[in-house]
Parts: sequence; C-alpha cells; structure tokens
Amino acid sequence: MVGTLEAAPAMEAGRRETLLWRSPAFTTPFEFHLDEIRGVRFPGRQPGGETGAWKIVMRDGDVLLADIEALDDTALAAALPGAGRRQSIRIDRAAIDRVSRSVGGPQTGYVGPTGLAGWKQTQPGSWVDVAGAIRSQVRGATVMRDVGGAERAVYEVVLSWRQQPACRVAIAAGDDDTPYQLELFPGAEGDAMQVLLVREEKDRASGEPLPEAAVAGADAMRRLRVALFVDQARGRLAVIFPDTSPEPVADVTIPPAVGRRPSGRFRLTSGGDIELTGLRVTEWLGEEAKLENVGRTVVVRRDGTRLTGGIGAWPAEAVDLEVQAEGGAVKVPLADLREIVFPEARQPAQRRPPLRVTCGDGQSIGGDLVRIEDGRVWLRREGIDQPVGLAVEDAVAIESLSAAAEPRPLPGRGGRLRAPGLDVKGALAAVPGGVGWRPAGSASAAGFAVPPGAGAVLEYVERATEAAGEGGAEVGGIGGMVGTDDDGFFIVTMLHEDGAARVQGRMEVGDRVLAVAPEKGAPFVEAKGLDAATLTNLLRGRVGTPLRLKVSAGDGTRPREIEVERRFIGVMSDELMRAALTEHTRLAPVVADVAIAADGFSALVFLRTGDVLPCAVDAIDPDGIRIRTPLGEASRREAVAVPAAMVQAVELLPAAASRTIDKVRMERLLTVPRMQRNNPPTHLLRLTDGDYLRGRVVALDGKTLTFAMADAVKELPRATVARVIWLHPDTPPEGEPPPPAPPAGDLLVQGVAADGRRITLVAETLEGTAIRGRSPAIGPAEIDTEAVDRLLIGRAIEEEARSQPYSQWKLKPAPEPRALRKPAAG
Repeated sequence: MVGTLEAAPAMEAGRRETLLWRSPAFTTPFEFHLDEIRGVRFPGRQPGGETGAWKIVMRDGDVLLADIEALDDTALAAALPGAGRRQSIRIDRAAIDRVSRSVGGPQTGYVGPTGLAGWKQTQPGSWVDVAGAIRSQVRGATVMRDVGGAERAVYEVVLSWRQQPACRVAIAAGDDDTPYQLELFPGAEGDAMQVLLVREEKDRASGEPLPEAAVAGADAMRRLRVALFVDQARGRLAVIFPDTSPEPVADVTIPPAVGRRPSGRFRLTSGGDIELTGLRVTEWLGEEAKLENVGRTVVVRRDGTRLTGGIGAWPAEAVDLEVQAEGGAVKVPLADLREIVFPEARQPAQRRPPLRVTCGDGQSIGGDLVRIEDGRVWLRREGIDQPVGLAVEDAVAIESLSAAAEPRPLPGRGGRLRAPGLDVKGALAAVPGGVGWRPAGSASAAGFAVPPGAGAVLEYVERATEAAGEGGAEVGGIGGMVGTDDDGFFIVTMLHEDGAARVQGRMEVGDRVLAVAPEKGAPFVEAKGLDAATLTNLLRGRVGTPLRLKVSAGDGTRPREIEVERRFIGVMSDELMRAALTEHTRLAPVVADVAIAADGFSALVFLRTGDVLPCAVDAIDPDGIRIRTPLGEASRREAVAVPAAMVQAVELLPAAASRTIDKVRMERLLTVPRMQRNNPPTHLLRLTDGDYLRGRVVALDGKTLTFAMADAVKELPRATVARVIWLHPDTPPEGEPPPPAPPAGDLLVQGVAADGRRITLVAETLEGTAIRGRSPAIGPAEIDTEAVDRLLIGRAIEEEARSQPYSQWKLKPAPEPRALRKPAAG
C-alpha cells in the first residue's frame, strides 16, 4: 500500500504495538499492528545528512554512526548527529562488537542482512525477507549488493537451509564475472554436502574441493559459517570454517587480469533452497588469513598495525588512548586510531526485537517502537540507556521482525482490494458517514477517498487478471516440483513438507500429473505435450485459489481427480503472477453466463453503467423502459422507470438467440445512411428467427411491440422479439441529456456476482454483509457482499462497462462521397 508514515505518540505502556500509515486512497490513517505487517519500504532514498565520525557495530548487527564522547570499563558515550539536534546516549560496552572510523559510512564495511532493503534481485520476487534474513527457493535466482568490501577484505558468511544446500557465493564480483567463489552442492544420497573453492580468471582457473571434515556437522545443523579472505591486488582467496578450525583449509592465488578494477560487491545465487542469515564484511589487516582473537581487545592504527591488550578510559578531553599491550602500556593518539575490536562477552540471550529501521547511510537498529515524532522513529533496545531516534527521511526500510500467532479477525468477508499503488487484503467496514475499508492487520478502518483515483476492485474470488502490488504479488502453488519421464509424462519429483499438495495429502512423489484445471469453473488442460514452463504457470496462481488436478500413480494406475488450494511458495513477483494468469486465460478461459432469475423475472436488462439485472419488462416506449427486478427494494413489488439514456439492451428471451454476430453484418447495421442522419434509428430488434430490424420502438406491452421503420409502423407479436438494443451514437446529439450521474463525492460501487448479475449503487451504509444505497436506475437497493465475487469502486465501473455485452453497439454515420469531401489544407 503506497502512502506515508504518520506521527504516532508514545503510549503509557512505554512502547507502541502499532504504527500509523496514511494512503491517498482513504480519508484517515490506518493503525497497523506491527506483528501483522512486513514493514515499510522507502524506495529511491539516497544516503544523506550529517553522520558521525565513528561506526559503532553492535554484536547483533546493529550499526550506528556517531561521535564518541567517552569510553570507560562499562559503557561508551556517544552523540548521534541530526538536523538541528544531537542526541547523547550510553551504550553497554559488552553489547559492542567494534568501533571504526566511518569515513563515508557504509563503504568501509557491512553487517547484515536486515531484510531485502538495498539488495538487487535478478528475478523480481525470487528472494523473500524471513525475519531480517533473505531466502530463495528459486533455482538460479541471484541477489547482490555493494557491501563496501575493501581491496583486502574478510567476508564472514552464515548460510542456512531447510532441505538440501545448493548455492554459489561470489565476492568482489564484477559486472559480468565472478573471480572469487564458494560453491555448495548437495551430496549423493547418504553423503555429506560438497564444497568447492573457485578462483577464476579468463586465462586460468582453479577449483579446489574442500575436505568434508571442514564442514562436519553443517548438514545436520542445516547451517554453515564460513570466512572468505580476498586480496584483489594479488588475486588471493583463502577460506576458514570457524566452527571446525581457526586455520585456513584452502589458500589459492592467481594473479588478476591486467586492468581489473577492485569490487566491493557480494553476490549469492540460489541452487533451489538457501538463506543468507548473516554477512559481515571487514578489512583484512595483516598477512595471515585468520580471524580476530575474540578473547582480547584489538586496537588498529591508521597504518594497519595492531595492538592486542586491555584499554583504559577514554575521557571526553583525551587526546590519547592507552593500550595495555604485552610489552607494556602504549599510548595511541586518537587521531591515529582506526578501529577497536572488543572481546566477546558472555551475555544472556536477548529478546528478538520486534522492529528494525535501516537507513541509507548504513545505520540500522532493532528494538521496541516508542514513538514516531519530529520526523524520527524512536526505538528502545537493550544495551542503550535511552530510545534512539533515526530520521524518517534517511530510512530505506522499517522491518517488522515479529509475527502474530494468528491473524486478527476481520469485520466481514475478506477480500483483496486492488488499485494503482494499492494491493491489500482486508474487509469492508462501517465508518462514520458510510462504507470504508479495514486492511488485514489494521486496528482501524478508514473511508474511501472519493473519487478513488482510477477506481478500485475488491476481489472476493480472485480472477485471472493482471497482478499488481508494491513489492510483488504472493505467488501460490502446490509446493512441489515436477519433471518429465521417458514417456513424456510429468512426474512429481519433490513435495515440500508445508506445501499445499503435501498438506492436502492425496498427491505423492512419483505421481503423474495428467491434466490441470487452473481456475474455479475452468476446463481441464492435458499436461502431456506442454512444456515445463507452461505447466508450472498452470499450477501457480493466487494464494488461496483452488485448482483441480487429474493424477495417477507413476505406472498409470490409480487415476483420480483432486482439488488443491494454493499456498504461498515463498516467491513474491508481479511478473511471475502475470505469466501464470495469462496462461490460465489462454488455455483454460472461464466463461460465466448470466443466470436467469425465477419467479417471473425471465428477462435481462443491460445498462450503460455495466449493470445486468434480471427483470420482468412491463413496457417500453421512446422515453425508456418500465421493469420489475428482484435486486431493488421497491422494484420487487411494482415497476420502476429506467430512462432510455441509461439502457443498453433488453433481452426479452435470453435463451432464444446467441449474442454473437458476424462483424460485416454488425458494421452494416450500425452505419447510418446519409438520408437518415436527421432522423437516425434508435433501436435494433433481434427476432427469434435470427433477423434484425432497425428503426424506433414506439411501444411494447404484454402482447405487442409497435415498431417504426422508415415510413411504416409495424406491430409485432412480443413472443417473436428476442431482444431490443438501444443504438446510442458515439457523440450524443446536441440537446440530448447524458446518462444521469451520481452527485460528486458519493461512493459508487458495483457488485458483480458469479452468475453475471451486476448492480450499481451509491453506497450509503454497511449493515452486516449488505451494502445499502441507491441505484441510479432502480432506486433503493442493496448488494449482499456474501453473494458477489467482486466489487467495483468508482471509475473501475466505467472502465469495465466498456467491455460488457452491447457496449460496442454504437451508431456511426456513413462516409461522405469523395466528391463532397472538403479538400485537405494545402
């Protein structure tokens, strides 16, 4: 949902469980529960503003840019710069991993990830944020970013997986090459995973398999920690697995190509199931490939020399830092100080923070939301004495790191509201003054802003329409993989434990997929003969939608038909969703016809607003029609008048004739001869025998239709007339009133049922499941939201009405003879 973050005051409890978000499509802000949203993205933000001289890296990956004021045995005092104000804080020394000169902020290193903010995907939606880590189940999907790695840098990477590990890690990567790589492969059945270190140049390469002992236990833990040391000037690559040994298990040097430029880019390519849990990038100081001695403090000078030992106090007025090194006390001028790495300290397990703010300058902090005011997000976290405020204008992402055990209930039937900049689940809700919307996860509802831009569509039953959504649509599927056998059949090769097919329980690995019906009411499409991409698109779709499958055992026995409700497959992508829904429409289109109401309402009236009303037609005259319809309150009992300007067609006998017509014949019927321009026909009759008559309806009653054609007036038995079509010109003649429009500011909605019925209302109230209001055509009426598949709002009604039956029946004048045309200018 596109919008803006609103100021939110502090709560008595000391922390906020919600944030306020204003969308231009609604009249008031929504109050979202933090544990029911993924977060907020601020695309296009660039680093800017004042930053501190030091980068303070916390042990959990948080980063602050600040000016250091003092340091003692227990805490570090720092000042956070900001527009017009500086905030002084004290940070527990045990919570700090290191402090280093910021020198341009994030370009001196990286700690993360803290979600997908700042990462670039080659396949949009193929990577997802999993509580701050990033994960993909899409083979070949790549994610990358510039992490500010120096020419000599250490990349400490933590990877995890659920099934089998398969990925390629590339560091110091170029635009079109990956000279320094680590590759993970799943081992053969019963064997450990394989790890390969690759050092590659255009004219020379080295691939060194790493010993299984180096990654012992990683398969069982489904987690691997690795440190990669790269010296780009020399072309050197070394690797350490800290959980098994502090010594390098491989060290390869291949001189780099002439002219190769240093790179600080990190790239990860998924082999099908991988998660980047952690990444720390620091400068490689010294000649040996070894990690810091975490048992003692390390002080690094500007020239790279290192001192190991304890450090004394750093008072505010100090110019030197005293280091208790092995050879005695050494004073290091603060101007010569480059970095301090603190020893690890035993700390109690910390509670997972519910929120994390990431800024474009590299700062990030996780904690409890205290308030949003003065253009800052204020968070309280363990280890800092008071809330920290980060500027909203500097933020690139606000990530929610907590999740509700169960979604909070909605006030009515749930659906998905789509509009430009809006793609959100929720339900209609009563609001002061009328009908509003409450998104899933929001504690409040808001009224629709009128007019709602280009209109909106509320889908209760999602159709095969184009996907939309900020950040990508959630792609649903069966939660498995298929391949082909030697006979050309598609075979299920893998099912995820939490996937839709495994949960449903009637599909097994090894089954043949014989046919797919991708939508409710769609026909089956035979699977054999399709390519793999097409079948995958038929299996994919919107989360929660049903698909039917014809399957059998791998040998063709046990044929059966099953229905599966798609579940989220961990991919968010508008592009993939559009591809899937396009194949649904192309191969298995759903054609819904309009149902005919019983109880004497055997006709159908089509209005220019797109309404399709079952009705009984009492009369027709030049001014319009008189009908009774079960969709209106008064019109159930007595006939109401509908002006001719609103009517598109009336099907007196809907089943008597097809709506299709030959294109040439239609062109002839809609062309007005020059001699009739001053008195054009206003109606077209379709008779039950297939003939068409063009002229003017004078009157229709229970038995007879009186029809004027040229100079003759004819009376036709009503039983011989299948339908009457009103011929509206492309441009209304001068003096002809346009179709009546609702007053400005009213909320116009149209309910669309699965059987094809449509009714448009000016919405006034929401009572239970019913939207009550006034139809411009038939007066007081209601829309039962439990009985419709979709609700069109505002201009979406007009846009869809153009594609409804009979909307193309518009008169056009015959062209002038060439001799009578005005000559072109010049």
